[in-house]
Amino acid sequence: MSTENDKMTPAPNEPGGKSAGDRLKTVALAAMSDAKTGGQQTGEQPTRKLVDLQTVEQIMGSWPKMSQAAVREMMEKYGPPNEAMDSRFIWYNNGPWKRSTCYRDEIPHHFPNPHSDVLECVIDYQVPLEKISELAKFDGSLIVERTKGEVISRCDMEAANFLALNMMHEIVTGNMTAEQARDFLTETAAAYSLSRSAPHAERFMFDLPQGETNEPDHTTIAGAIDRRQGQRRPHRPGDERLNRVALITGVGPGLGAALARRFARDGFSVALVARTKAELGPIAVLIHNASASSGHGRARHDVRTVRASVADRRCSPTPRAILRLSCR
Repeated sequence: MSTENDKMTPAPNEPGGKSAGDRLKTVALAAMSDAKTGGQQTGEQPTRKLVDLQTVEQIMGSWPKMSQAAVREMMEKYGPPNEAMDSRFIWYNNGPWKRSTCYRDEIPHHFPNPHSDVLECVIDYQVPLEKISELAKFDGSLIVERTKGEVISRCDMEAANFLALNMMHEIVTGNMTAEQARDFLTETAAAYSLSRSAPHAERFMFDLPQGETNEPDHTTIAGAIDRRQGQRRPHRPGDERLNRVALITGVGPGLGAALARRFARDGFSVALVARTKAELGPIAVLIHNASASSGHGRARHDVRTVRASVADRRCSPTPRAILRLSCR
């Protein structure tokens, strides 16, 4: 007698050394991690402690002179770093910066003059997709972290990073093209080198964004997994089940998950309800055309709210099409 687990057992020569079951577990684990971080502060978290000066001197004693100069400049302005490794020092929430990192290893960079990139400075900033290619034309040491909602400037000193990020903002807001920004940066860098007025290299000329800037994108894998596994039947005109929803409440990893997969295979849209989002994520991400809702209790008005919510989500034309199952 074959079981669902039997179907997931890998062939001895399956590539990659992992069974399909192991790989799906990894996908589910990733979804659970995403659910747990929902609504919380995510990304790289700051370290509060400070590195003692003796440790800093010991680590950077054999570093290149440019890297040492960058460390000393940052320490003079912001104090000792929060983290130290053999290859870098990190400051968090130092002045206007979300994060600053001085590196031991140098990266050659010839714009606007020959130098080594050793200092990264980070701000929260959401760059529109249509502007990313223009920023790439402007400066190869300007890095857009779309998912984290950050922009990183990497150069040899803080002033150069101020200047590059000010030019980034001018490009994003449409005030300059990449070529105009390169020309402006070149002239301003020359003025700064000659100790002349160069405010764009001394501070931000725009207000830093407040609030969330990250862009986690959207989930696409559920439908692909269904297609690969052949779980969904082809859409056939007149198949009334394609206009029906299975509303499954009290969903957990056992019976609820099994019912959700069963109805999805038969062409139903599936609405999942559980007490917490963490219970739903690993299941919903593996089922195409599934919607999830958490935090509902057992009160009668909660049931009506869930039914109305499902009916509004294009899954079903009327609440009468909902088939309600309770698993707990």
